[in-house]
Amino acid sequence: MSNQANIIAQDQKKWDKKFDLLIAFKEREGHCNVPQSHKEAGTNLGVWLTRQRKLKRDGRLDFDLKELLEDIGVTWEILPDNEKNMYQLLVQFQHREGHCNIPVSHKEDGIGLGSWLCRQRSKKRDRKLDLTLEKQLE
Repeated sequence: MSNQANIIAQDQKKWDKKFDLLIAFKEREGHCNVPQSHKEAGTNLGVWLTRQRKLKRDGRLDFDLKELLEDIGVTWEILPDNEKNMYQLLVQFQHREGHCNIPVSHKEDGIGLGSWLCRQRSKKRDRKLDLTLEKQLE
């Protein structure tokens, strides 16, 4: 086996191991929406799944791997309910005011939209913002 083929085989074994961990997560939790910070058996499963989503979004995820992930129920674009709600409040504010320059102290429908948006901007600056949310906020 050539060195290149050996590297590919090793990479596939690593991918398969993480895929098996994802299956175990789904069997236990009933879904594939792994939080970004979640570790499964010492492996950063949430980070791995986020990477698979990014590869798919960039058109670089192998078709067969994409199919395997979809077959077990992976969804490609996902935001937690709270993030969806906050985003909707932001859209509501933007439609009404014509901008998104929200003071940190601003509350929309009694919810701290200004402080939430400030946190999202900090996360983006620190490159810690959820990729799906970042895409929506752009």
